[in-house]
Parts: sequence; C-alpha cells; structure tokens
Amino acid sequence: MILQYTISKKDNGYHVRLTDRTDAKGKLKEKLFTAGEPEPGDLEYRVLDGYDRVISRSFIPDPLRRTYESPDAAGNLFRKEILLDSSAFFLRLQADPRAMTIIIDRYTGAGKDKIHLATNDLHQYQ
Repeated sequence: MILQYTISKKDNGYHVRLTDRTDAKGKLKEKLFTAGEPEPGDLEYRVLDGYDRVISRSFIPDPLRRTYESPDAAGNLFRKEILLDSSAFFLRLQADPRAMTIIIDRYTGAGKDKIHLATNDLHQYQ
C-alpha cells in the first residue's frame, strides 16, 4: 500500500492531508519498527489495529527540509539546506488486514515531544 500525503506549514502549525492511496502487489522487507531516535521535524507514523494497538511504527525525515549537494567554483561539494513551505511525501506500507488507522506525528525537538498532525482511517480510502 502506498499512501501519498501533502504537508504545509501554516501560521498556526502544520496541515497534513492524505491525497492518494494505491494498493500495489508485493512484499516489503520485514521491518516493523525503526531503530534509532528521530530528529526534530521528523515524522513518526504508527499503524494501528481495530483495538488501537500498534502494528508497525517508523520515522521519515522531515519532508519540509531538503538537503542538496552542489559543487562550488573550485569543484568542492557543499551541502545546502532548504526549508520548504509545503511538500509531498509517501508512505509505503505492507498491506495488513488488521490495519485500521494510521497516525502521523511531528517531533518538535523538545525531548521526545511531538505534535499530532493526522489520523486516517485506512479503510475509508480503499
């Protein structure tokens, strides 16, 4: 299953919207939980079953932060970071008949604090 989202930075926070869902055949690698700690701005998504138990959980890098590498006049590579006002991102999930809901949160950088961005009923978009 591939879920396409848009994220926009607004004056009062962030707006995340599910824009498309594609059910594709195939199998993803067996990785239910991502190791490591998220960075500020990274998104965490959790897939829940009908009893609100976590089936899978992972992080994606901040979709509003893009890093580009370019050569300077001397030919040396340098990195440039750009903060976007809006962007699209995709979540690739293994289809699971138990999956009912996906929750997306954004890490704020204040410890492990995060803000809620979206909750989607996965069966609503079939």
